[in-house]
Amino acid sequence: MAIADGLVSPWLMAFGYYAGSNGTADISGAGTAWDNSEDVLVGLAGTGTLNIAGGATVSNAYGIIGSDPGSLGTVNLTGSGSTWVNNEDLIVGLFGTGTLNITNGAEVSNSSALIAGESTSIGTVNVIGAGPPGTTRCHWS
Repeated sequence: MAIADGLVSPWLMAFGYYAGSNGTADISGAGTAWDNSEDVLVGLAGTGTLNIAGGATVSNAYGIIGSDPGSLGTVNLTGSGSTWVNNEDLIVGLFGTGTLNITNGAEVSNSSALIAGESTSIGTVNVIGAGPPGTTRCHWS
């Protein structure tokens, strides 16, 4: 799935839905918006990747990266104005392995966050800025 210069408003979206599956979504371009009223699951049971770049915006209820045991989820945000808004919680590594990369002026916001939800899960958050100080942000409540 690739979304560029458009608007998509689906229900629940999951990438890497089944064990052994591999799903990727690329959302890019200033003014591109993906407004999801439900949850986004990146790596539900398989491998999932969500890329948000070039000023695009993704918003949803809950954001879950690496949901089930054995799953692998990665979310990459890069570039000024690239934004991921989780109106509820953000979970990086619920029962699986989750990685969140925020770089070069991108922003993530959420009501609360959980990293590595279980003793066997792995959650990693990398925040790397290459612009003026304070331009790459991760808002944890």
